[in-house]
Amino acid sequence: MNKQPPTATKPDRIRIAVLGDANFIQATELLQGVTEFAETQGNWEVLPLHYTQEHLVGDLILSKRIDGVIGAFVSDRWISSFVGSTGMPLVNTSNLSTITTAPSVIPDDRAIGHLVAGHLLRLKFTAFAFGGLQSCTDSHERQAGFSDSVTDAGFKPVLLPHADISRPLLPWIKALQEQPQPVAVFCANDY
Repeated sequence: MNKQPPTATKPDRIRIAVLGDANFIQATELLQGVTEFAETQGNWEVLPLHYTQEHLVGDLILSKRIDGVIGAFVSDRWISSFVGSTGMPLVNTSNLSTITTAPSVIPDDRAIGHLVAGHLLRLKFTAFAFGGLQSCTDSHERQAGFSDSVTDAGFKPVLLPHADISRPLLPWIKALQEQPQPVAVFCANDY
């Protein structure tokens, strides 16, 4: 009797929603990376969502039309409001706030601060300043790493007044003018 080995059954499609970041370039790169990986899987279907479509994520989860979400999550409370106790697999890709209810794939912002300080110290700067956004976790972490490294090297970094998009930079200009020149400035982002 000629027995054929059982054929592997192809699993159903795995539908992954990719929730973009408010930063268009980051959102595009995330989508590209997930799409390239999905192509290697054969059974993944990628659903790109704009960051303003978070309400749709909740609908897709509750209706069981997706199997997981990769994207820029705002907060643990935000995740709970959409995911609840569904057990939906999630991967956070945003470092604007601290997320503890889902695994996060984010840069090590404290290490970034150390790296920037190290670079500026190697360039022989002796005056340092840091500017960042008060509302962002990544900014606080970058400042901590930067300040630790600069302080460990024997210098005192100036922390510029916290900025936001709506405030003019006049306080920064004044603070920088009061420092010995030249001043090495680390800005946590490009706002």
